[in-house]
Amino acid sequence: MPKQKMFSAAIAIALGAAAWGTTTSAEAAIPACGSATVAFVKQIDGSSESVRIKRAGSEDSLSVFAPLCEGDVVSLKTASDRVVLGVAGSSGPNEIRGPKSYTVGPASTGSQSISELIEGRLLPLGDRLVGQGLARSGGEFGFGLLDLETESAQIKSGFRPLWVGWTGGQAPYELLVLDPTDRIFATQTLSDTSTTLPARTITPGRYTIVVKDAYGRTRQTFFDAVEDVPATSAPSVPAWMGEDTAVMLAAFCVAAEDPYVWSYEAAQQISGAKDTGLDREAALALIGGGDSDALCPR
Repeated sequence: MPKQKMFSAAIAIALGAAAWGTTTSAEAAIPACGSATVAFVKQIDGSSESVRIKRAGSEDSLSVFAPLCEGDVVSLKTASDRVVLGVAGSSGPNEIRGPKSYTVGPASTGSQSISELIEGRLLPLGDRLVGQGLARSGGEFGFGLLDLETESAQIKSGFRPLWVGWTGGQAPYELLVLDPTDRIFATQTLSDTSTTLPARTITPGRYTIVVKDAYGRTRQTFFDAVEDVPATSAPSVPAWMGEDTAVMLAAFCVAAEDPYVWSYEAAQQISGAKDTGLDREAALALIGGGDSDALCPR
């Protein structure tokens, strides 16, 4: 596997972010769960000042993928705050909207051991997001994935949607995708930095992506559609965690095979998963970081 590099266009580094479980002058670190781990954080809409967690007398900001144990209190201070939780044994994601204080109760099932999966796989990813300030917003105008930045991306060919995304720039954007014969595959005007093109046949060959922003700046990259992608093993994920969580962990292992080749394929898999509340931007930021060992521990 190639030596990992950092591309400024791949991730935005938000200096000064406080990692989960670290201390500041105003608050103590959150201790580890003293009771059963029963849930995890799938998505957060809100600032670190307004979305908080209290545990065992300590308080801190809440982070994506953080484990929650019975008795934790999640506080949402404003009406615009929103948190999505995956709770053990639940039939779907649990959405909490502020202003509200929510006390985490017991899991509705005791048959599944979740501590290893949440604390062993998801918590380190959340720590990496916050501690290293990984994000897909506010960065330089570029594609934000190592293989797209190096024009070495490969994805599986066949009948499927095509996700296209980038970072930075100024809306509106003009998107152009050319097929291997240089014919127009898709063209759109967008206000957002990503889109999922409707499913159609992606034939094997080399495709071109061109994005132009409102200032006339143009970014171009290429990807190859191929017949085979790496076969990987991902951890078994209980149904209550959601299809998108299962797909994310499997996609991380695809990207980890070689982030300079398979990151874009991993992004395709995550974008195509059924939405059960997962923070997909956080998942894409982790792929953009390109740390194979963090994405898929062996």
